[in-house]
Amino acid sequence: MSRYAVCGVPFDNLHHVWEDAWPYLQRAIDRFPDVPIPYSEGEVLKNLFSRDMQLWIGWDIDAAQCVGALVTEITQDFRHPDKVFLSVPLLGADNWNAWGDELWNMLKAWGVENGCTHALGYGRRGWTRLYGFVDCGTTDGGLPMFVRTLKR
Repeated sequence: MSRYAVCGVPFDNLHHVWEDAWPYLQRAIDRFPDVPIPYSEGEVLKNLFSRDMQLWIGWDIDAAQCVGALVTEITQDFRHPDKVFLSVPLLGADNWNAWGDELWNMLKAWGVENGCTHALGYGRRGWTRLYGFVDCGTTDGGLPMFVRTLKR
């Protein structure tokens, strides 16, 4: 049985893990081919280097390899001026059930620490089943959206 570690990737270490993390993010993009303007590798990197997005990874300690990656961004919406969202636009993973809960707990704490009042997930209904999100419609591109309150 493998042991896993989860972490946010510090800005200065992006170059160490990008080659392993990007294929997981690409899988998330490929899962929804009908999105009108999908993320590109260059766009994600630009947002990471400008610190508008944050990279998080799951690491299989025993196999010494990345097993998943996701990016977050803190967003606001003029239609909800009293809310700050921890948005998770891309997530791809192997063995999520083995390490995803630990990462989700880390994300919630990080979001609250950074002023987020709600979290947004996209695409897959697992957000509702696993973490208590509720369906809140679709993005402009037709991707299902899910939201949940973050406890302060």
